[in-house]
Amino acid sequence: MEQGPWVFEGEVARTGRGGAPTTLVDASDFCMSASNGDICRGTPHGLFLLDSRFLSRFEVRVDNALVEGLGASIDDPSSATFFGRIDASLVVLRKRSLRRGLTEQIIVRNYGTAPRPITINLAVDADFADLFEVKESRVERRGWYGQDVVEGSVRLGHQIGQRSRELVLEATGDPVLSGAGATWHVALEPGASWSSTVTLSAKVNDLPLQRGPAHDHAGWDAELPRVDADDASLERAVLQSTRDLGSLRIFDPEFPDRAIVAAGAPWFMSPFGRDSLLTARAPSGRQEPSAASRRA
Repeated sequence: MEQGPWVFEGEVARTGRGGAPTTLVDASDFCMSASNGDICRGTPHGLFLLDSRFLSRFEVRVDNALVEGLGASIDDPSSATFFGRIDASLVVLRKRSLRRGLTEQIIVRNYGTAPRPITINLAVDADFADLFEVKESRVERRGWYGQDVVEGSVRLGHQIGQRSRELVLEATGDPVLSGAGATWHVALEPGASWSSTVTLSAKVNDLPLQRGPAHDHAGWDAELPRVDADDASLERAVLQSTRDLGSLRIFDPEFPDRAIVAAGAPWFMSPFGRDSLLTARAPSGRQEPSAASRRA
């Protein structure tokens, strides 16, 4: 039988570098990375937009050393802070936000008593693979690929047939740019910090991807039901479950005040027929499904 997204019978791709992966979601977009924040080459990690992987590598090295992940704080479904270290005195923070692209602030702090001349390297790549090809470990590079520096930004491009896609990387802090990423040479005094903000934006057929309505996570949390129980674990389970449900909401641009619910993160951030319709109505009996979901 021919394999496809609905009949695949093989093994799902392994998530790679140690520890559970960290996944951020924003409507149908998502970003999966290792616990230290790296998007590792050769794994299913990536930045996925429009069911394609626009970023397949996003790895930070300090003096060629891998950042040891110490933990991650999920600020809301679409943003997180990753905590890591290089050694006992050098700490790395990565503050990431997903919104029709990626914005990340990289911070390096010297807690030592001596100055530290360091080199920070950010390695990037994009294979623009189909989401289900990544999920099922059958990625094949087809078409034309390009990596170049244009007007102070790194451009990762792909074209197959009449369709072109591009990821644009811009960074603060006067980096040395190449088609493979960015490099900073920094001298850190004792107790000092260095930071750079990296912005990744996407284009399809030379047109920037438009951002849909922003998720009102605070508003959703404010309306969540609260459970008062003798068992604190039950309270936590209900709170987390309702927050997870909020992160799966997909908004119709024509009806931004209405939402349907995706089947699940990360691989099924899309509506699945009647299940999405029923789930969208469940949190509040007054909510009507969107016109797009009715047409589905």
